Amino acid sequence: MDNRVWEANAAQTPPAVPSNPSIGYPTDGNPATNTPATTPGDYWFFQISEEIRNAIVAGGLVPDRNSLNQLTLAVEALIRAAIAA
Repeated sequence: MDNRVWEANAAQTPPAVPSNPSIGYPTDGNPATNTPATTPGDYWFFQISEEIRNAIVAGGLVPDRNSLNQLTLAVEALIRAAIAA
């Protein structure tokens, strides 16, 4: 997994932390109450993908966009290292 490779329109710098975020839980919205659906936003995607990337790197792997099991391999490597310690 390499969260820094996208199909199109990628920015060259990470997104800024929202200055006025909506705090709470996601919702699908409700037209009857005029409640809009939650919008994750670019920072949310960045935050989640960086957390995953950091686990992969901590497990000793180099992020690879062609690999779909790197998080599993990294967790297994971290568990093996903890057991060995």
